[in-house]
Amino acid sequence: MKLLVILTSVMLLCGCAAQDMWGRVFHKEKGLSKRDRLVSLGLVKPDATPADEEYRYHYNFWRVWHADLVDQLKEGGHVDDRTTNRKRLLKAAVETQGHLGKMRELLLSDKRDTLDTQIETLGQAVEELSQNPPESRLRRLGRELAQQKRLIEQDYRYSRVKDMINQGQEFETTAYEDVLEEEQAPVEKAP
Repeated sequence: MKLLVILTSVMLLCGCAAQDMWGRVFHKEKGLSKRDRLVSLGLVKPDATPADEEYRYHYNFWRVWHADLVDQLKEGGHVDDRTTNRKRLLKAAVETQGHLGKMRELLLSDKRDTLDTQIETLGQAVEELSQNPPESRLRRLGRELAQQKRLIEQDYRYSRVKDMINQGQEFETTAYEDVLEEEQAPVEKAP
């Protein structure tokens, strides 16, 4: 009993008490709008993002999705002695294509045109994956997409295209619009 009292008093003196810890974790910040809270939690990107940051964001996500897609396809649809989910392959291909499209929108017109052929090639890969091709075709598609990945990394790395990014416009994100609309909607008072 004495040990419990001593242990509790030591925890209170050190600031390790559970009440103090839980009070800080669930304390709501006052004075911030819903959008600012979502931004501070990392659920929403800030309203206007400079084009450089936006390009790097999409480039990095493209690299991750494309690498995942190539790794799965090179094994013929088998990773770690189990069949890969075809929906996962299709999702990786669609995400890869989406991020390439966003990168294309951020570039000036002369660099855009050369990226269009890469996006079209990826579109053909998405169509093939949706038709459930055999393993041999998956392996060949993996080699083709690995070559495409090397070409894009070589030509569209940020350090190579930073002078060709359209700086004149900023891009807005539209995530969590429903939450923000509730905040901005006028509140009618009952008579």
